[in-house]
Amino acid sequence: MDWKIFEQKFEDKGIKIVDWLNNEYCKINSARVNPNIFNSFLVEAYGEKMPLNQVATVNMVDARTANIKPFDGSLGKSIVTTLNDGKLNANIQLDGSLVKVAFPPITEENRKTNAKKAKEYLEQAKVQIRNIRTDVQKEIKKIVGLSEDLVKSYENNLDKLTKEWNAKIEKIYTTKEAELMKV
Repeated sequence: MDWKIFEQKFEDKGIKIVDWLNNEYCKINSARVNPNIFNSFLVEAYGEKMPLNQVATVNMVDARTANIKPFDGSLGKSIVTTLNDGKLNANIQLDGSLVKVAFPPITEENRKTNAKKAKEYLEQAKVQIRNIRTDVQKEIKKIVGLSEDLVKSYENNLDKLTKEWNAKIEKIYTTKEAELMKV
């Protein structure tokens, strides 16, 4: 078997981990609120639960305030209910059909707590990267008739790939930590 097959498996799973990490980091409140924080909310609309971004547009007025304009004005109350149930830690008001969301300024204590949460997500991502490494390593060892030199070469390549992916997620964490700690 060619190394490229193992590399592609690692890359595919690694991309999913990076996407997961970025998604989790979007949910962590920093000095500047990310509009993607609303993506995980499911709104009761037309008899079923739908993602907020499919029933409304989210516009950031400033770093701490968002306006959510539903495509159908009757969904305003449902959006407010969903956001209140989601423990958003924000002041949510319905103004006609427009939902206004104001986030409180973040305190030093909250910054440290959020940085700690970001570090926990980093550690979870590292564990997932190690799990991918272990899975690929097992696949390599299952191949019958592979020379010891080739196995060693594949394992060296696997170590390099693991270090690269760990460096990628570390960089994402460092950027998020700097964003969280910025006053």
